[in-house]
Amino acid sequence: MDLGNEPYRTMSASARRYLTDPDPYIFHFPDGNAGVARSLVRAMIPAALPGHGMASQVTTAADYGKLDVEGGPVRLRLNASVVKVTHDGAPGSAKSVTVTYMENGTLKTVAAGHVVLACWHRVIPYLTKELALDQIEALNDQQKVPLILANVLIRNWEALAKLGIRGFKSPSSFWHGAALDFPVSIGRYKFPATPRDPALLSLVKVPLGAKGSSPREQSRAGRRALIGL
Repeated sequence: MDLGNEPYRTMSASARRYLTDPDPYIFHFPDGNAGVARSLVRAMIPAALPGHGMASQVTTAADYGKLDVEGGPVRLRLNASVVKVTHDGAPGSAKSVTVTYMENGTLKTVAAGHVVLACWHRVIPYLTKELALDQIEALNDQQKVPLILANVLIRNWEALAKLGIRGFKSPSSFWHGAALDFPVSIGRYKFPATPRDPALLSLVKVPLGAKGSSPREQSRAGRRALIGL
């Protein structure tokens, strides 16, 4: 989108730090954002993900049978998409909220004293009819930049080692480029130690609209393009 190599004025604090921090993007979960979700599950439902600390977080198998246990202080219900959230009475004075969700083709409800909609902000106006127009406008303001990532398992990375590179750019191809991840080892999870070892090559693509249009319109066009892939 021709944003240049400097932090763009609308970037978040984390994105700005990614571009300005003197250290490269090395220290991260090798399983991506799943590491964040697993850390949250371990904190809320310790029995579902035993262990302590980062050393065991990545490779410990989750016990899915412990996620939704009757009587537990925290219950995590998978494959249960929320479709409606409504205060039981006037929003300013209601003592509870009813959440309607779909599970196995059946609509079910659950009541709660407090509800946090920790989801994609643009779907919130479709889940509740209790928002003011200004709130809806604010939620619809931000546009997601479409991002396609693919991980390819290669037998070895000797070719990259021979060239002395960890990745490359390919501006005229469908994929914008590919690269090996930084060598991250956490607990029993070990990175490929030698070029003879198998490794994951990450490919990236950001589909966008016509060059010269605004970043917002390019992002919208790119998301529409995803449907045709």
